[in-house]
Amino acid sequence: MVPTQRALAVASPLQDVLSKVRVVLATQAFDPAIAPAAFRLAMGDYGELVILPALHAELAKRAPRATLRVKPIADPKAQLAQLGEGAIDLMIAPMLRAGSGVEVADLITEDFVCVLRRSHPALTSRLTLQSFARLRHLLVSPEGEGPALVDHVLSEAGLSREVALSVPHFMVATALIASSDMVATLPRRVVALSAMNDQLTTFEPPFGTRKFTMVAAWHAARLEEPALRWFRDLVFEVAATL
Repeated sequence: MVPTQRALAVASPLQDVLSKVRVVLATQAFDPAIAPAAFRLAMGDYGELVILPALHAELAKRAPRATLRVKPIADPKAQLAQLGEGAIDLMIAPMLRAGSGVEVADLITEDFVCVLRRSHPALTSRLTLQSFARLRHLLVSPEGEGPALVDHVLSEAGLSREVALSVPHFMVATALIASSDMVATLPRRVVALSAMNDQLTTFEPPFGTRKFTMVAAWHAARLEEPALRWFRDLVFEVAATL
């Protein structure tokens, strides 16, 4: 979409107004114990499962008048742009990159475990990479498609797998594994938090340790706002305990 001349004429004065508002905000101290605040956080369901419960507990304790709105990760590139516009205060997702005023920092490093139901027939013998590949797999993918990490690893070994079911959210994965003969490769913290653990068996992936990093992103200019700076620091403090 190409901006109209009218839009371009309005944009510059609007940016000036926003800059002046930020300067005013920067001169006002933020006392979380008494000050109202509204924070907007974009994250996927990994963040909702692993980070959000502890984050909200600390936020409610330290900033009782603050509210938090969580938005899903729908279009990462567009949402990174929204950090500067103020539509989103902080974004948490893997593989975020700095640029155009956006700053990033690693938040949580995660690895994987494999999951089967407790009475799965494959557990009667040691799972090799070849026997693991022959199982029917559950894939968690927001887009509903691969290839995923497991596919790349198997391809390197000249193997492939059958994805019997693909779902967009981690939240349902362990329940599906508990009621089927599928195997899933999931983030370790997600499995540890599952209510289905008494029906599952976990084992280390037959392809060795692979990791990914959840990254936090914010816009540098908006850190002039004391409330936002305080919230960002709280997110990092909470993540360090997980």
